[in-house]
Amino acid sequence: PYPDIVGERDLLSVVHEIHRAITCGVPALDLLQDIASRALTFTGATTIAIALRDEDESILRFVAAAGDRSRELLGLHIDAEASLADASLRTGLPFYFGVPDFSPPQETGPATSVVVPILQQNLSIGAVFALSDSQSDSLSADASDTLELFAGLVAVAMTADTQGRVQQRKSRELAALYESARTVSSTLNNQDVLESVLDAVCHASTHETAVIFLLNDERSHLFVAAQRGLTDEEMEIQLSVDDVLVHRMFETGQATILRNTGDFEEIKDLLASDRIRTVMASPIRSRTENIGIVVIVSPLPDAFTDGDLNLLTAVASQAGIAVSNSWLYEDTTRRAEETGKIFEMSQRLNATLDLESVCSYVTESVQELLRADRTALLLLDDHGERLRVISVRGADAANFAKIRPKIGEGIPGWVCEWMTPTAIADVAADARNFSYPIHLEGVVSTLCVPIAVGDDVIGVLMAISSRRRLFTVGEMELLFTVANQAGNAIQNSRNFQAARRRTARLRRYFMRLALALGSSLPREQAPQLLTELALEVMRADRCKLYRLDEEELTLVASAGFRSSIRPDATIANGVGFTGWVAKRSKRLVVDVVQDDPRREDHAWVMKERPSSYLGIPLRHRGKVVGVMEIYSMEPRKFEIEEVELLLQFARRSQTAERIAG
Repeated sequence: PYPDIVGERDLLSVVHEIHRAITCGVPALDLLQDIASRALTFTGATTIAIALRDEDESILRFVAAAGDRSRELLGLHIDAEASLADASLRTGLPFYFGVPDFSPPQETGPATSVVVPILQQNLSIGAVFALSDSQSDSLSADASDTLELFAGLVAVAMTADTQGRVQQRKSRELAALYESARTVSSTLNNQDVLESVLDAVCHASTHETAVIFLLNDERSHLFVAAQRGLTDEEMEIQLSVDDVLVHRMFETGQATILRNTGDFEEIKDLLASDRIRTVMASPIRSRTENIGIVVIVSPLPDAFTDGDLNLLTAVASQAGIAVSNSWLYEDTTRRAEETGKIFEMSQRLNATLDLESVCSYVTESVQELLRADRTALLLLDDHGERLRVISVRGADAANFAKIRPKIGEGIPGWVCEWMTPTAIADVAADARNFSYPIHLEGVVSTLCVPIAVGDDVIGVLMAISSRRRLFTVGEMELLFTVANQAGNAIQNSRNFQAARRRTARLRRYFMRLALALGSSLPREQAPQLLTELALEVMRADRCKLYRLDEEELTLVASAGFRSSIRPDATIANGVGFTGWVAKRSKRLVVDVVQDDPRREDHAWVMKERPSSYLGIPLRHRGKVVGVMEIYSMEPRKFEIEEVELLLQFARRSQTAERIAG
């Protein structure tokens, strides 16, 4: 009834094959089944079974079996202390039994069994059972020695399997850590960094939901910055820094695994409890500063190991440094862009003195810089009592122009009165808004700063959001900078307009004076005085008056010339600038004198090198009798209005009549 017993050479060959299978990475369960089958051949037993202890060492699980009773034993779980293996597991020695005590009991009558412990680093991790159900032949003592050899092979196989699993886990963690380091360090975009962190963590762990929370500017709550598996409603969830889990991690800086249902109360605001079985969380820190947390949730019990926690901690550390670097980069880039835009705005503001253009460009720049829904610029009226809207962007100007608070009324009036910038997240709930409500115009949140020139406030500048928004200190500083530049540009524009009004009044005075002089001065005194008045009226540097006699122009009067360099006393008709005007009886404007070849006909022009020229013909009774000329030493573009002004001056002062022969 027994199989033929083979020699030692065959046994060594089998051991060699099993070792080769172990080194080739054959799965542990397949190896154990093969060992059980080989042991059946070499021991003469009718059944061979291999059982391993579970983690708490109280239960034996039969993982491999061969022989007559293999189907009964495979997959069986029994109490270790109540089994035949109890003595072997405790002492580490093999034991021989005359009658087996397996459960369920057998009905075959007397038989023998041998139990050999499986030792791994002097610890019993299981046992190998050899059973003979034959009444005629029992297992011999030699079977114990052979069984010990196969138990050693089981131990080697389990050690290799454990080390393989550890190596595989470490390789997986290392790959995840490498991928995280590679992707995280390859970008300075904050969102790309967060997505890379989640990819690395999710790839290395079993999960249903993964979320990265970052602290808000006030450091009071954490908002969802990146996620996997959240619903649209859950995306709006915010965690308080006072929550037990968050507070503990921020205080200790340690990651944690939550396995008990009671612990899930700490994140009850995050997910429904039926989706949570295991939670793994780690703080995200940059140096010693907390910037957020990463939370991984699994619907499986005991889904995460200490290795998973170590990996999460390492990735979170990388994330903290990367997020901090991305913030620094974004802040530097933003500041550089803001500086560039402010410089561009400054250049454009300095390039115009038109008040409407200045205010319009300021509101346009603020809307772009702060990405606000609407911007408005309000200035005090002429009486200095009420603010009125001068320019608005992103809103209907007619409706928004209705906002005209007095100093001290509403939020704009308060800022104007106290010269203090303010940021308001909820305008409707602010007490200052009650005296002059602006939320009725769709203003939900606002950032309002004063526009001042020296110690005087001239208006306010507002960035407006149609939904709730928390304006930052940096944004307030930026708007304040723009308001300061706007104040100077607005004041310059106002000064320019006032100067123009004064100049217009002065010119009207000169016109009346010229008219009076033209009718009262003696003929011989008028040309010189009129030349000097023309120089003042046109705000130029040189002025000449010529009389045309036949084909020659003779200098009658000049103003603005130095004694060392005098203008041409005479010049032929048709020669140079003067002759061209007289010959063609047309006005002449030259923006760049040095580019015109006619300059060479004037000796003084070649020496003094004036920049711009304006000449008009003087007519009396339909005939050209002379030429009046204006020169500017600085580049100047004479406008049509200025040409008409000089012509009007010449007519009212009766200059042509005065020089006519």
